[in-house]
Amino acid sequence: MEELLKEYKRISEKVLYEIIKDDLESAENSMKVRQDILNKLSQLPINKDIDIEKEFGILTIDKRITEELQKSKLNVKGQIDEIKRQKAAQNVYGKQFEDIYFLNKQI
Repeated sequence: MEELLKEYKRISEKVLYEIIKDDLESAENSMKVRQDILNKLSQLPINKDIDIEKEFGILTIDKRITEELQKSKLNVKGQIDEIKRQKAAQNVYGKQFEDIYFLNKQI
């Protein structure tokens, strides 16, 4: 069980690093591996003598992963909003010149 917990911690640290580096595809693949480890752990009998936070720091890593994912979500939302704003500005800018072109053609 301890070997699986060590592997879970190692993969969790890898996931955190990949999220920070904005490599979300690799992070997704690593999270699948991490889920496989969790599935193996769920099949083992529970050992209440192991403190996963003190010995492995797993809860802290999981919390940091959650925080980084939230930051990443906010960053993506900000990028989407900026793209929408730029697209709206381009539409307005383009329409101004369409009207000018039309006026020049009339004259």
